[in-house]
Amino acid sequence: MKHEFIDYLRCPRDGIQLNLSAINALQDGEIITGQLSCSKGHLYPIVGSIPRIFNGALRQFRSQYHSSVNIEKADPDVLPAKIRTTQKSYSNWWTRFDKEWIYRFNNKAIFLDRTMLSSDLLRNKVILDAGCGNGRFLSVIQEMGARQVVGMDLGLGVERACEIQKDLDKCHFLQANLLNPPFAEESFDGAVSIGVLHHTLNPRQGFFRIAKLVRKGGFFSVFLYQHKPRPYDKQVLTILRDLKWLFFHEPIRRMVCCLPHSFIVAFCMGLYGKRLVTNKLNQHLLSRWLGRLLEQITPYAGYLPNEGLWGNVALNYDSYSTRFLYQISLDEALSWFGEVGYNDLVVSPLPLSITGWRHNEGKSKPLRITYHHPK
Repeated sequence: MKHEFIDYLRCPRDGIQLNLSAINALQDGEIITGQLSCSKGHLYPIVGSIPRIFNGALRQFRSQYHSSVNIEKADPDVLPAKIRTTQKSYSNWWTRFDKEWIYRFNNKAIFLDRTMLSSDLLRNKVILDAGCGNGRFLSVIQEMGARQVVGMDLGLGVERACEIQKDLDKCHFLQANLLNPPFAEESFDGAVSIGVLHHTLNPRQGFFRIAKLVRKGGFFSVFLYQHKPRPYDKQVLTILRDLKWLFFHEPIRRMVCCLPHSFIVAFCMGLYGKRLVTNKLNQHLLSRWLGRLLEQITPYAGYLPNEGLWGNVALNYDSYSTRFLYQISLDEALSWFGEVGYNDLVVSPLPLSITGWRHNEGKSKPLRITYHHPK
């Protein structure tokens, strides 16, 4: 951890400025192992050069500390069980799976398509990547001219980000909870959260917490799973599909997410194989009925035709490994921006991706929206 990063950090329990209370190891001027504390005695470890600032962090990393530390006082509460499950799921993904496959994508193109941001808007800015995973967009943000970049994630993927992106001299790494971020309001010039909030316990709360970290005049970009509206002429069909999802797909998904990591990966590999079979069957008139039947009686499988095995395993793991999988409507997401004083919203052609600019502390009405038709 770089020394200058300490100035940004606050205790997530009481909002008090955190101070460096112990340094156990230094390397090239960076803090490798140490301890942060607030004036009320709450302690947070620095392990592997990453500050771990969330409820229960000291308990998770207690092996780094002497027995004289009173953990009950220094770390009095832990994350809710549902959040710990999500933390474990994504930690398994980034630490036990192919750690660098996601860097093979054109992440700059993906970032630009999702956020509709330009280098001019990032130049000399302090930017937060809220839910950075293993840091696929951190180098993109720095290359686009950001003065400082903060990668924050609750899972251990942030360790992979720190390892892979260790040469990024303007980047800071942090393990923390999006629903309770350890920063003061208006700490950043901009924030992005790409594909994360819909996997949290309360996406709306998470959105508001991150949105308030942005200074007036700054931007917030999000990518959320979209809940699509029901066409007026297909009401019955869409209701039946919703019921099938609720009583067939969702119970299966809930059961799968409780399985060990290796079983979930194997399940997702099976889904990819199923899609290859159904795609083949659907190409021929005589076997098309069988392909469609298999699609209806087997679990849902997302499919990316150009991504191969691991890209498709990743796509389905994202759905089947997590306790939370919410879908947000366009109207709901737009209203969130307005409620926290954002306006001049840009809806990307890749649903559901929205960038807004913070103007006021209160609600912004009417909303000014630039809408790009979905691709």
